[in-house]
Amino acid sequence: MSPPTLRHVPGKSAEAARTAAAPPPRIVEGSSPARPAEPRSAVRGALVVALLVIAAYIGTVLFFRYVAPNRPQYVVEIGSGLAIGVVVFFLHTLVGGSFAESMQMGEERFRALLGFLALIAPSFVRWIIFACLGGMLAVAYQDLAEWSTSSIARLRVLGACAMPMILAVCSAMLVERRFARGDFRLKVGYAPGMAMRDRMELREKVERMWAYENELMRESVQRMARHATIFGFVASAILIACAVILVRYARSENELRHLVALSVGAASTVSFTLNLGQILFRSASNDSTARMMAFAARTLLIVSVASMFLGVALLDGPEAASSAEKGYLFQGYKGALIVGVAVALLGERVLRAVTDRAATMLGVGNTAPIRGSDLGIIDGLNDDDVARLAEERIDSAHALAFMPTPRIFFNTTYSLQRICDWQDQALLIARVGRTNAQLLREQYLVRGAIAARQLAREIVGPSRSAASALRGHMETPSGEAISIPSEPQEDEQDRLRALAKALGFTGINQAVLGLRCLVDDEEIERLEVFSRSVPVWKDAGTEHVRDEVPRVEVTMNEGRPSSGRSAHRGD
Repeated sequence: MSPPTLRHVPGKSAEAARTAAAPPPRIVEGSSPARPAEPRSAVRGALVVALLVIAAYIGTVLFFRYVAPNRPQYVVEIGSGLAIGVVVFFLHTLVGGSFAESMQMGEERFRALLGFLALIAPSFVRWIIFACLGGMLAVAYQDLAEWSTSSIARLRVLGACAMPMILAVCSAMLVERRFARGDFRLKVGYAPGMAMRDRMELREKVERMWAYENELMRESVQRMARHATIFGFVASAILIACAVILVRYARSENELRHLVALSVGAASTVSFTLNLGQILFRSASNDSTARMMAFAARTLLIVSVASMFLGVALLDGPEAASSAEKGYLFQGYKGALIVGVAVALLGERVLRAVTDRAATMLGVGNTAPIRGSDLGIIDGLNDDDVARLAEERIDSAHALAFMPTPRIFFNTTYSLQRICDWQDQALLIARVGRTNAQLLREQYLVRGAIAARQLAREIVGPSRSAASALRGHMETPSGEAISIPSEPQEDEQDRLRALAKALGFTGINQAVLGLRCLVDDEEIERLEVFSRSVPVWKDAGTEHVRDEVPRVEVTMNEGRPSSGRSAHRGD
């Protein structure tokens, strides 16, 4: 009797059978088996680590001794500790394994450390700026000791200089209420007659876009707070420098540095006050952005540079200005104040005038003028709205048409219906052109892309097939006849030919295919969903925010459904 095979041995699993049935490994002559890795000596590794740490410490001490001899003692201690920490980090990474594997592991951990630092770095920006401002105030306090021995007098001056920082931070805190818009979700609405599958797809896209833009809005509020801190720091730093020059280093009223410092300080104070007023006005409407804070800081820097340049060019003391050979326009501290206030009121126009004048004197061509915005053709947009949309990088009708609707809603204070109306008009202009859009408005009372798509659907039908648009009888896929307004005794071809001629098409087929593009446009379809939707509070009761499920009523007639269209009930 033959012995049982592996397949029939009781108690053996299929996996054990496959393992036992596998052929034994082949041994090739001349090939030596891999030797196991020898364990490393712990004493030798510890000795190497100790030597490298000592070398890092000695190198740091020698660096600060010869490169920065006047450094404080705590700087050497901190630098040595950081050097030892870096060495220990990399040694911990390189210990164990081969040299190539250790280097690869060290590079991966270094990249992970850089990614982690990049993630948390924005959170420390404000604290770093606060530390820098505190250091400037401490240095200025010690520097003003020769001006006045009274600590109260020095604190008054420095307190006034630090006031812009405090006001900028407080104004940023007022806009934290913008987070409230993120507490709204979208109650999605659909066009009548939309299929259930299309509804589900559109709802998923719209809700994903809404959640994505909500997260971007929250990050933009945090970014706005950081830019507000930078704006206040720039203003306070300029005022501290001007105050130290005025009260500590200026000897008399006739010194140029005294007048220039007074001019720059006046210009910075006036510019900060004007920008702060605008920020507070926008904060009252809960409408502040990071670009607005960055623009205010940029204006402040430009004003300070322009006032310093014009102060050097136009200012001098009373004695020098009274001489015949020097024809300075302004003199004394009154002239310095006039120059500073004038530059602050004119803002960036002063720098533009100075750069244009310098370019003309040097023979350098001026830059080409920037093309104006075409947002004026959109109904309902005034100059303030155009300027506000420009802060969101919307400077044309094309940009307005394809900007995500939730982004405009979260970043501004406009209602969702008003935003959809603007984008509806802009999207029609982007699809058919300005001339045809005006023609559709005048002859067919079509105001936007949604109405144009509805008109195109009535003409070519709701099918997404271009071949079905060229069918002989104008019927929908369900068999219903399409009703197009016409004159008495006018057939279907005459009506389509008149429509094609009015829209500038060469024939009926071209007109039908062109209108088919409007019917199948996903941007218009998504915008229509937003226009029919309503923002609702997330924590509201379910009875107020429950999306209704469309119900389909089908009547049976002798075992067959009727030819009538199913009744859908949308949101």
